[in-house]
Amino acid sequence: MKPKRCWTAYEKNQLLKYSIPLLNLDRYEEKPVEYITGHCEFHGNDFLVNEGVLIPRIESEGLVVFAKNWILEQNFQEEISMIDVGCGSGCIGISLFLELIKAEFHFHKLVLADVSSACISIASLNAKRLVEDKDFSKLRVIQSDLMANVPHQKYQLILANLPYVPSPLLVNLDPSVKYYEPDLALDGGDDGLVLIRKFLSQAVEYLSDNGVIFLEIDARSEISTDGLGLTDSAWKYEVIKDEFGRQRYVMIGNHLKKE
Repeated sequence: MKPKRCWTAYEKNQLLKYSIPLLNLDRYEEKPVEYITGHCEFHGNDFLVNEGVLIPRIESEGLVVFAKNWILEQNFQEEISMIDVGCGSGCIGISLFLELIKAEFHFHKLVLADVSSACISIASLNAKRLVEDKDFSKLRVIQSDLMANVPHQKYQLILANLPYVPSPLLVNLDPSVKYYEPDLALDGGDDGLVLIRKFLSQAVEYLSDNGVIFLEIDARSEISTDGLGLTDSAWKYEVIKDEFGRQRYVMIGNHLKKE
């Protein structure tokens, strides 16, 4: 007999917050509370989610923080353009957009891109809910298989939180992830870097000379120049650890000093 789910105080509070009664909870089985409520808090903002998008993770907030700090440290004199590839719910790109608006940073535009039509729908809804009308013209949401339909120009910042779980490890995921979240947003191929290599082979052509690419990666993946598919020696990378000391992010550019 399958053991009954033990609901945490957080989960129960989330259900009550969105007026979902704490009755007959067994019908939800292992369904994540974010999919039940249709909401997930990320970086202080309330994002809509459904089973067509990956639930935003707290680890991804670090990508927003590092990207924001990097941008503000550069002292850009020109307006910059950013793109969030594999945007999912739009949580990373929109959160960074809002942070830069709050910091009174002026930029040209942010593009949110994803191959999934479900993600594009949710990202568009979140953009409309969270971005003020006066700033909305700086944001564009497009459906694109990686960089295939991305406007041809140079971007100072390219963000990507692509599927990075190594395929052999998918079976070990928690049931709430394995049976509910979309495989399209999880499966990173044999070593967790298959889609990332494909993306990087395209993205370097869109990066400005003074720009960087920020990736989120699996803590277990072997990160190297070959592993990332960086065939040109001009491209360097730097692995950045999360608050728990695990490799979590990679910064890539042609002006970095180390790899």
